[in-house]
Amino acid sequence: MVFENKKAHIWHLVFDDVNNQINISKKQQFLEPVLTVGTIKKLNEYFRESLVIELSWEDSIKFNLDEDNFKTPVKISTLNLLKKYFSKKIRLLIK
Repeated sequence: MVFENKKAHIWHLVFDDVNNQINISKKQQFLEPVLTVGTIKKLNEYFRESLVIELSWEDSIKFNLDEDNFKTPVKISTLNLLKKYFSKKIRLLIK
C-alpha cells in the first residue's frame, strides 16, 4: 500500500494461534500503492494491530511456507475503488 515499499516487502506473514505457528506466503499486491511512508506513519497509531505482527519467542519458531499460495492475484483497480467511493457519497447526498 506504500509507494516506497512496493518491492521491499516480499512476504505475507500470518500467525496461526491454533497451531501456534507462522504461515508464510509470497506477498500478493491486490492494490497498487497509494500511500506515502509519511501517511502510513500517521495511520500507524490507529491501525498498528492490523499492520504489524509482534511476537516473542525463546528457542525456535514453528513456521509453514505456503508454496501453494504463490500465484498472481487479480488486482483491484484504484480507479474502480474511487468510482465506488464517490458513487456512495453521491447516493448519500441524494437521500
